[in-house]
Amino acid sequence: YEVNMNVKMDATVSIRFVGEPKGIAEGGVMNRVLEELQIFCLPSDIPNDIEVDVSHLDIDDRILISDLKIPPNVEVLHDLDQTVVAIAVKAEEPEPVVEVAAAAEGEEGAAPVVAEAAATPEGDKAEKTEKATKPKKEEKAS
Repeated sequence: YEVNMNVKMDATVSIRFVGEPKGIAEGGVMNRVLEELQIFCLPSDIPNDIEVDVSHLDIDDRILISDLKIPPNVEVLHDLDQTVVAIAVKAEEPEPVVEVAAAAEGEEGAAPVVAEAAATPEGDKAEKTEKATKPKKEEKAS
């Protein structure tokens, strides 16, 4: 088979991000929404990649497909209002949930019990095993 150089075709082109966004120095994070573009053009017009300069981006800035420098004979097959890259505020990680059981009334000096809310994988396995063995014991009793 041979590619007909006179017929337009669909192709996928990667997006290459260039530069360090200003917003990262301010505590932001770069979210790459698209890593590649679907395009439609003649085989000879397919670019190696699409270069996107992100060095001017601050926090809450973004670049849309319509902002990209697309070669003249290349048609983009995406919505032009779609975001390519955005700089967002870095999300803070939530602290683990810890429950503190109150000491029983009348027991002065008793230390409070601290338990983590998330179960361990071993605890889950033990619980499943315990459930699985109960029906067997009941069957034997019948």
